[in-house]
Amino acid sequence: MGEVVELDERGRLTIPSELRRMLRGQKVRVERGDDDTLVIRPEFDSDATLKSIRDIRLRGEKSRAKYDASSVKDKFGGVRD
Repeated sequence: MGEVVELDERGRLTIPSELRRMLRGQKVRVERGDDDTLVIRPEFDSDATLKSIRDIRLRGEKSRAKYDASSVKDKFGGVRD
């Protein structure tokens, strides 16, 4: 996706509507990349991201809960260190 836009007399840039809809309600980080490219990326709330990762619950058979992956990896094509 690419679209040519102009800076106005005050140096403001209008982000195309498709990108605005995609990023609606998010904070974004604007960076100058290599070769003077302008990079706009969503700014993630690291605390919320970490909380969502911690909230992941793994499910499985309780009888297998005592096994550690490192103890059985060679049975399933893993490489023993």
